[in-house]
Amino acid sequence: MIAFHHVNLGVRPENVEAEGDFLVEVLGYVRVAPEDRPAGVGTMWFRADDDSEVHLSIDPEHLPSAKGHVALAYGPGLDAVEERLRAAGIELRASERPGFPRVVTCHDPAGNLWELRGQ
Repeated sequence: MIAFHHVNLGVRPENVEAEGDFLVEVLGYVRVAPEDRPAGVGTMWFRADDDSEVHLSIDPEHLPSAKGHVALAYGPGLDAVEERLRAAGIELRASERPGFPRVVTCHDPAGNLWELRGQ
């Protein structure tokens, strides 16, 4: 099986910094230093503990997808992420169904939808 490497998300120029803060302070990514990536590509890169990445590309006409989303599995760490979402004032929806993991959904500052899965 191949491994997931990265997702590239569009972001309007005015939302770039807020998007970066969301990825680092709320979701737990680490910013990849410019010297650690090829020159001239991407606006910002962020890496998770499993080495998967989120890349942001400035798109002045970015329109978030109505249903497309990024899903992350936090397992038992979801409670801490949910606390950070609330502390950041980010609106979220939590749902639990028998036989399925707990799921929290939210929109990032660029309007992209995130599905955060617990256990």
